[in-house]
Amino acid sequence: MAGDVDAIAYDPANGHIYADEDDGTQLFVVDAKTMTSIGTVALPGHKPEYLAVDPKTHDVYQNITDLAEVAVVDATTLTVKRTIPTPAIVGNHPLQFDSAYGHLLVGGQNGTIAAYDRTGTLVGTVAVQARVDQCSLDEANHELACAGSGALSVVRDLPSGAPVAVATATVPRGAHTVGFDPKTGQIWIVWAQAPDGDFVQAYASAP
Repeated sequence: MAGDVDAIAYDPANGHIYADEDDGTQLFVVDAKTMTSIGTVALPGHKPEYLAVDPKTHDVYQNITDLAEVAVVDATTLTVKRTIPTPAIVGNHPLQFDSAYGHLLVGGQNGTIAAYDRTGTLVGTVAVQARVDQCSLDEANHELACAGSGALSVVRDLPSGAPVAVATATVPRGAHTVGFDPKTGQIWIVWAQAPDGDFVQAYASAP
């Protein structure tokens, strides 16, 4: 790659791996079968963060932190075809896409998760802990788990109207990465705690 890689997303339909440049202005596209470069997308602004793929349109949604927007990348032309302003979010960071509802779920440093539809219309917001880092989406239950600032929050996306907060737990402040297990519904977090070592821990999404 022609730069440091931060977040990645994969589209199994076209075999593309999308990798954004850490603190940069590029999105690298790789053929997963041959592990060779397909091309590079010039992104607006600076500092791309998390990204997600729409499995129906194959558009790639890329958070752009410094512009408070999401760039929409055409998977065929490998160009940015439009941008979606996200004024409800300060310091865009986590991003997931609920394909069943067609919702972009964007988090920021201002303690907010916002849902936008494919047109860029704000569906609604919900309060979470400040400075959420990374989120993981359970597509079956439309639940979003987010870690950051010593908390793990679970938000449920709704087909219409604002998302709702359903659970929260105190976790180690070093926990920034979270993943839903689609089979068990458990939420896994990981963190490093020097000098004691690295840890993973599972939480049940409901009692």
